[in-house]
Amino acid sequence: MKSKISPQALPEPVSQEPTEAKIQLAVQAELNKKTGEDKDLENRKKNIVVFRVPEKRCDNFAERKEHDMVFIKDLMDIVFRIKLKESDIDRMYILDQWSR
Repeated sequence: MKSKISPQALPEPVSQEPTEAKIQLAVQAELNKKTGEDKDLENRKKNIVVFRVPEKRCDNFAERKEHDMVFIKDLMDIVFRIKLKESDIDRMYILDQWSR
């Protein structure tokens, strides 16, 4: 014997479609991600990495930094024909320091 279920007894189907608010949040998250990537790219656009820069062997940090600055300015001038001023260099990092 089959029992009949009335349509009122069945649960309403749950909509699987995302709501408008969820769509807006997803779009905003992707836009923020893209904006962050664009800012990162813009920040690194003018970076250069130079290997095997001859190091000045002295204990005075200011002398070593000045030596590196002169080397980089000369390199940019002689090789790339780009005249640099010290104010053009925002930051400079030395990745390998000489051991005593």
